[in-house]
Amino acid sequence: LVDVDRVEVLRGPQGTLYGAGAMGGALRIIPKAPSLDSIEANASLSFETTEHGDNGFETSGAVSVPLIENMLAIRIAGYHYDVGGFIDRSYPGNALFGAPARFDKNVNDEETSGGRVAILFEPTPAFSATLTYMRQKTEVGGLTEIQPTLTYELGQVRGGREGFEDDFEMLNLTASYDFGGVELVSVT
Repeated sequence: LVDVDRVEVLRGPQGTLYGAGAMGGALRIIPKAPSLDSIEANASLSFETTEHGDNGFETSGAVSVPLIENMLAIRIAGYHYDVGGFIDRSYPGNALFGAPARFDKNVNDEETSGGRVAILFEPTPAFSATLTYMRQKTEVGGLTEIQPTLTYELGQVRGGREGFEDDFEMLNLTASYDFGGVELVSVT
């Protein structure tokens, strides 16, 4: 959650606007829009350390630039998180299959990178269109799960490597026209 303008909590049911899964309500996270009249920028950097684990850091930043004043603007936001692991994995081995015993430290590490590019076009006060592209890639080394009855306090026993990768992309066009009393909105 970087470069957020506001968070909206909508009480349910919201099935008409947001589908059957929103019967209990909806939580909307609204990112900051490109600024048509000024340059905006922000950045952050933080470090973390975990006892008996790896260090980590996170960085994020955003910049908004008007390309044509009061008509066309672009906003670019990006982030990278490197979360250090703290759970160790042991594997006792299997002599029957010739698999040696092994020990891996800090297997539950995570690395996430992503960003968003938004282009706002507003030729008149009544019409606006925003084209947004988002991408995020996550790599996780192992599950954050401990088995204190099988191993020591912050450890796990596994038969092989775990972990997963996720690569998410989304392209969105939101256009609206205000007819004066009635607004037409299209989200594609």
